[in-house]
Amino acid sequence: MTMMLGSAYIELDFNGGSLDVWDDPEWTRPDYVFCLGKEPLKSNPDGLWGHALIEIMKRGSKLIMVDPRVNWLATRADQVLQIIPGTDGALCLAILNVLINEDLIDHEFVDKWCYGFDELAERVQEYTPEFAAETCGITADEIRVCARKLGFDGEHHWSLLMGVAVDQNPNGCQVTQCLIAMAAITGNLDVPGGTVVGVQMQFEMTGATDFMSDELKNKCIGWDTYPIVKVLLNTTHPDITLEALETGRPYELKMAWLDSTNLLSPTCSAQPKRWHDALMKMEFTVAKEMFMTPTVMALADVVLPLATWAEHDGIVMTNQGCQMGIAGAINKGLQVGECKSDLEMLIHFGNAFYEKAYGEEYPFKTVEEYLTDDVGKMDTTWEELSEKVVATNDIGGYRKHERGLIRADGQPGFQTTPGRVELWSTGYQSLGDDPLPYYFPPKLGAEARPDLAKEYPFMCTTGARYFASFHSEHRQIPSLRQLTPEPYLEIHPEAAEKLGIKTGDEVTIENPWGSAHEIAKVTPVVRKDVVAAAHGWWYPEEDGEEPNLYGVWKSNVNSLIPHRVLGKMGFGAPYKQVPVKVYRTPNEERVLG
Repeated sequence: MTMMLGSAYIELDFNGGSLDVWDDPEWTRPDYVFCLGKEPLKSNPDGLWGHALIEIMKRGSKLIMVDPRVNWLATRADQVLQIIPGTDGALCLAILNVLINEDLIDHEFVDKWCYGFDELAERVQEYTPEFAAETCGITADEIRVCARKLGFDGEHHWSLLMGVAVDQNPNGCQVTQCLIAMAAITGNLDVPGGTVVGVQMQFEMTGATDFMSDELKNKCIGWDTYPIVKVLLNTTHPDITLEALETGRPYELKMAWLDSTNLLSPTCSAQPKRWHDALMKMEFTVAKEMFMTPTVMALADVVLPLATWAEHDGIVMTNQGCQMGIAGAINKGLQVGECKSDLEMLIHFGNAFYEKAYGEEYPFKTVEEYLTDDVGKMDTTWEELSEKVVATNDIGGYRKHERGLIRADGQPGFQTTPGRVELWSTGYQSLGDDPLPYYFPPKLGAEARPDLAKEYPFMCTTGARYFASFHSEHRQIPSLRQLTPEPYLEIHPEAAEKLGIKTGDEVTIENPWGSAHEIAKVTPVVRKDVVAAAHGWWYPEEDGEEPNLYGVWKSNVNSLIPHRVLGKMGFGAPYKQVPVKVYRTPNEERVLG
C-alpha cells in the first residue's frame, strides 16, 4: 500500500466514518465484495466490524470468496474460488489479464491517476485464466466469471477485503500489488461503494527511522539483507534476529522485552522451540501480561502486571486512525492492585530513558497528555470523547486524491514519486525487486518441491479464527473453552477414509520441520488435497513449569513452519502453505484427551 499509493490502509467501504452508517445518503453499497484470505465475522480485524459485511449483504452486496476452506461466510457467497493455498498471485494476475484484455477498465481513471499501465498490461499476458486454473486447482471459466463481475461498466462498484493470508505468503507483496491494481484500473479506489483509501503515511520512505541515531541504525539486524525493512519499519528483521540470538552475530543480545505476546504458542513465531532456546540465553527478560502464559513461564525474569481494558483510560481507533471509521473512548472503571496499562508503562519508561538517549524531554508526562495529542487530528478533545464515548473519524471522505488530502504537499494525487497509483513500482525497483507483480508457486508446494510431495501429500493451512478465542487468548476461560474444547484438524471425507481417520481421532500432523497433535474433524469444507489445522493452542489446566509449559508443545502447529522461507523482500512466512502428512496417532504416543 505504501509503495503503490503512499497511504495507509485500504479497506472495504462499510461507511464506518459516519454514525449514520448504512443510512448515510453519501454512501453507496458495493455491488460486489471481493474477499481474499479473510473471515471478518470471526476476526474483526484492525477495527473492521465483521458484522458490517453481513449488513451490506442484507442491503444487496454480493460476496465473492477466495479461500481454501468453504467457511460459513462462503456458503452465503455469490461465488467461491476454492484455490490451493499460496496460489493467490496466479489467480489475481489472471483476473487482471481478463480485465485488461476484455477492456473492462476505467480508462479515465487509468489515464489520469495510474502509472505503468502499459507495462502491467504486457506483464499479465503470460498469466492466462488457463494457466491460473491449472495452478490454483479451479477452472478458467470460474476466473473469467469472477473478473467480469469486477469489471468496470460505469455504474457498478466493488470493494476489496483482503486478510492476513496475503501477509502469510512469500508471494504476498505481489498479491497485494495485484489487488490494488484490480481496484485501480476498474475505478474502484476511494469512491462510494469501492475500496476506501487511508490518509498519507506520516513519513516519506526513510522517515520511519528519522528519530534513530546513525549508530543505532547501523545496528539494526537484517537491514542490509532486506532494505525494505529499513525503509518502512523501525525494527529488526525477525528471522535474522533469531539467527543473531542463536549465533551471537553480528553481536550478542542481552535483554528481551516481551510486550503482551505469547510467542511460544502457535501464533506469531515460526519454529517456536528455536525461539524458546534462543531467548533462554538472555541475561534479563521482562514481560507484560495479564495472565501466566507458556511464554511468561519459560522466559520471564520479571512480569509486569498489565491492566485489563476496564482498568485504564484509552482510545480505540479503527485502523489506527488512518482510515475512515470511529474513535471510541475507554474510560477507566476500576483499579485492581498495582496493574498498569501498556500506555502507562511506556510513558513511565519513556520518561526514564528518553532524555538520556536523545538529550531532550520525553514529549508526554501523563496518559492524559498523550490521549489529548492522539485525538488532535479529530475535531474533538480527549475530555469530550471521554464524555460522549464515540466520535467519527471521517479523514476527508471519498476521492481524497482529487482534493489533495493524500499527498503531504496538499496537491492532488497520491504520495508516490509520480504522484499516481504505481502499477509499476518505482519503490520496488529502487529496492532491487521487480517493479511489476509476478507469481511464483508455493515455495514448499509440489511444483517447487516435488521431493517433498510424495511423502507429504497435503497442503496444510492454519490460522483460521474461532469465535471463542483470539489466537492464543481465552483458552483459560471455561465458558469459552466449552465452545472449542480442543484443537481440530479439518480433513476431507475422501482423504480421511483412505487414511482410516474418523472424526474424534487424535491425529499427528508431520513434516520435516516438526509435528503437532490435533483432533480430526472430517468435513467437506476443505479441499481433498488440503488440511486445515487449528492454531494458538496451549492447555492452561496443565502444569505450567518447564518442560511442560501448559502443554504448549503438544499442538504447536508453528513447529511445522520452516524458518526463513520468505519472499525476496523478506516478508511472507508460509504459515498457510506447508506440506504435511497426517496419520492416526498410535495409542502409545497419544497426548490429547
